Amino acid sequence: FFVVAGYRLLLPPAWLEYPTVAALNFHPSLLPQYPGPAPVEWAILKGETTTGISIIKMTEEYDQGPIIAQKKLPILSTDTRLTLYQKLYELGAETILGILLSSYKAWPCRPTRPGLNEIFYARRLHRIDGYIPWADIQTSMDTGHHAKEIDRKIRALAGYPGTWTHLPNRKRIKILTSHLESKKLTLDLIQLEGKTPTAFSLSLVS
Repeated sequence: FFVVAGYRLLLPPAWLEYPTVAALNFHPSLLPQYPGPAPVEWAILKGETTTGISIIKMTEEYDQGPIIAQKKLPILSTDTRLTLYQKLYELGAETILGILLSSYKAWPCRPTRPGLNEIFYARRLHRIDGYIPWADIQTSMDTGHHAKEIDRKIRALAGYPGTWTHLPNRKRIKILTSHLESKKLTLDLIQLEGKTPTAFSLSLVS
């Protein structure tokens, strides 16, 4: 066997043919949905309440091999990309172990590829994706407008690439954690550029 997880490159065809049984890949989504390098981030961003893991046979295309096993996992309102990836990788490790200990002749296999219109490709997110205008943040704290979307973005991009904004005083801050309270956004932990993380305070805005 080969077992691959979180590897960003395609294996050469000769490598795929080398294992006696199969080259297996763990992917942290319920394929065919969210193929690509950032499935957890996009699942949180798009407001999904359920995700899961897929174990597939590797092919010469990303995330397109036949599916051997899948398991679902709920997405909690407090989950960040960090906590959700941790849970999914633990679930994936347990699932792969069960597969490797079973007879490969009994593995169920079904095709991954759906119609092209059904696919949302989970592209990699970059630093610019984490920018949130301060006016939008302030409105969501005052009125709750778009509070859910902004909170999801903060949780989805936690750690890397992170979310950030420019305050009216031109200070740039990174938003580390937040939560919703009475349907409004509350910033918890922030980090001023060049400083250590600190609790958010409106005095920072002035």
